[in-house]
Amino acid sequence: SGELSPHAVRHANACGLRPAQLLRSLRGDLDTIVAKAMHPDPQRRYRSVALLSDDIRRYLDGRPVLARPDGWRYRLGKRLRRQWQGAIAAVLIVALSVAFVVNILAQSKRLAEERDRALIAEQQARAVTDFLVESFQVADPGQARGESVTVRELIDAGSDRIASELEDQPQIQTELMATLGDVYLNLGLYDRAEQLHRDAYQRRSVALGSNHPETVSSADRLGDTLREMARYDEADSLLRAALAAREQADPPDWTALADSLNNLGLLLRDRGQNLESEPLLRRAVAIRLQYLGPEHDLTNVSRVNLALSLRAQGELEEATELFRTVLDNRRRTLGDHYKTAVSAQGLATILIGQGKLDEAEPLLFDALRIYRTVLPPQHPHVGNATAELAYVYHDRLRLSAAEQLYSDLLQTESATVLDTPDVAYTTNNYAALLLDMGELDRAESLYRRSLAIREQLWGEHHSGTLRARSNLAELLRVRGRQNEAELLILDTVQRQLDEGQLAAAADSGRRLALLRADQGRHPDAVGEIAAALQRLEASGRATPGKLAVYYADLARLQADADIPCSDSMQSALIQLDSGLVVPLQEVQVRVGQGICQAWLGQHDEARETLLAAREQWGLALDNSNRWIAEIERRLVDL
Repeated sequence: SGELSPHAVRHANACGLRPAQLLRSLRGDLDTIVAKAMHPDPQRRYRSVALLSDDIRRYLDGRPVLARPDGWRYRLGKRLRRQWQGAIAAVLIVALSVAFVVNILAQSKRLAEERDRALIAEQQARAVTDFLVESFQVADPGQARGESVTVRELIDAGSDRIASELEDQPQIQTELMATLGDVYLNLGLYDRAEQLHRDAYQRRSVALGSNHPETVSSADRLGDTLREMARYDEADSLLRAALAAREQADPPDWTALADSLNNLGLLLRDRGQNLESEPLLRRAVAIRLQYLGPEHDLTNVSRVNLALSLRAQGELEEATELFRTVLDNRRRTLGDHYKTAVSAQGLATILIGQGKLDEAEPLLFDALRIYRTVLPPQHPHVGNATAELAYVYHDRLRLSAAEQLYSDLLQTESATVLDTPDVAYTTNNYAALLLDMGELDRAESLYRRSLAIREQLWGEHHSGTLRARSNLAELLRVRGRQNEAELLILDTVQRQLDEGQLAAAADSGRRLALLRADQGRHPDAVGEIAAALQRLEASGRATPGKLAVYYADLARLQADADIPCSDSMQSALIQLDSGLVVPLQEVQVRVGQGICQAWLGQHDEARETLLAAREQWGLALDNSNRWIAEIERRLVDL
């Protein structure tokens, strides 16, 4: 019935068992023995006491009892209970044996896969070697027929052969396309680079899928190439997609992720979005520092790019320190490598902005020396360094030397690429030089070209576009086209203020003040220059040279408005004494000083100051230079 009698309950308690435990212990073999011994049919009972005793002994020994029907499961269970230690050992031995066999099979499979990969890699290496050997045979005297063969011709020949002779080996073909695409990119040959990177990207997208690491790498390389070509919208799409894929990779490929962060950061910087670019570039620096080390060249690349973004935001101290670190590293580890020249040029650019021309000029000479040794003449790096040197010559009033550099450079740029940021910068700075040389027709043509390129690349509200509008307005003012100049400068100042571009709005406001003076509105001119000075100081971009020019302009406009000018002139001279004012700025300060001295009645001192300024500009210039014309007019008044 499943229940125990009171006597049985007492017996269970005496044994230290619960009734249910006692009931379970009585079931099974013992229950079967009792049932057989008391069976109602005498023929089915134990035939003797000896047989009953034998079954009880079997039960106590843990062996199968005769009263229970025989079966392999029953006998196995009894054996396992009786010899449990041996059974466990046997199970463990079997399990280990199975695991060993499985492991051997897995290792065999892995070794086979590695062997297959090694064979494929060997075949690919042999194919690449054969390809390169055959490509370089064009330089063999027997095939070159006495003509010299340039590296560019070797690369072009290899590029043509990739497209025509490796169709049966698509993986090798695509890998070589990507590699040569980078070679063309480093040579500044963007059209060929784009073609190869685009082909590699399309092939990998079809063969591997859009999220495969190799496809993502091709998207990143194509995007960076398009960035160099100023095709920003298409580049943005590719670079963001590559970054998103690498952010989601599991496990992450940190070096690849840093590549994407760096390249998208560069794109944003090129578009003038420096605040957005900075965190991406900082993260790229941090990853490369952690995984590649402080002296790895990719770490230095990220440092340079971050420094350029910081420079654009006026964070000159950190930018200068980054460039000095990179330049020291590259001089020590790379020597006269083009990347060493990039670092020297970048540091020189920052020093130029601080008025430290004596330190900047030898760095530019060193950069140009290296560029001309290792790069073709039309390479953008050569052009950039040449433009920077021309800018320094302009600041130092070596106008003829600057004009020659700009002229040669613009011809080279126009012959190789069109409508790039480099051309926009060169045409703008060349126009500023021509304005100071009095060649106003050429200056206006170049200013308008620079503005058109910037509007095409960046749109109307970009800071670079608005600066070009301000420059054009200044030229129109000098040409006496006051109405055109006024409409353009007023609109530009307002746009710059709306965009929060205080330093640029200050420059435009200064030009508006000079326009008001030309219109005879002297009190308005003083108000405009005072407001411009306020914006400059609030922008955090006020260098000693700019402050000196602004205060000197304030002093001369005050003198013309019959307002005391001594304090303003004193402030200009304090900045001049800093030693960080370039000659181009100094000569403008001296003009303001001479005008203020004349208003104070110090005629001899005024004449001496103005004549010194006239001489400093150079005797080759005449009244077509706006500053010479101003000096001559003031000397006549004296």
